[in-house]
Amino acid sequence: MAAVGCVAAAGLLEVWQARAVGISDWYMHLAMWGLLLVYYLLATWAVVTGRRVRSWLNLVVVEALSVFWSAMLLNRIPTQKVVVEGQLVWREAMDLAWVSVGLLAVAGGLALFLAIGGVSRAQRPTEQGSQS
Repeated sequence: MAAVGCVAAAGLLEVWQARAVGISDWYMHLAMWGLLLVYYLLATWAVVTGRRVRSWLNLVVVEALSVFWSAMLLNRIPTQKVVVEGQLVWREAMDLAWVSVGLLAVAGGLALFLAIGGVSRAQRPTEQGSQS
């Protein structure tokens, strides 16, 4: 659940900053973070309930979405020219997005660790049962 918490914290921070710097489509950022949060919850649930194939499939989707969204955020961090009300203006840098990218990387690592740990836990009783 730590991975889910990292994603939620990163999402709140990034959406808050997107609104603060005047990004007009901040709701798209919110939607992407919501999607990431749902997939992290699905991946965590699949590991906890012992569904190995589903947990690995969810992990692949989660990691791919995380890499994609991190790349998109890294592109948004520096100051950029944007059109606001028909005028070309400079949008300030989104420096706090570095924290969101870092938290997303931590969440991705935790999800991988959870999936590997879940698979090894699921295999242990089977191995012990065959040795008896």
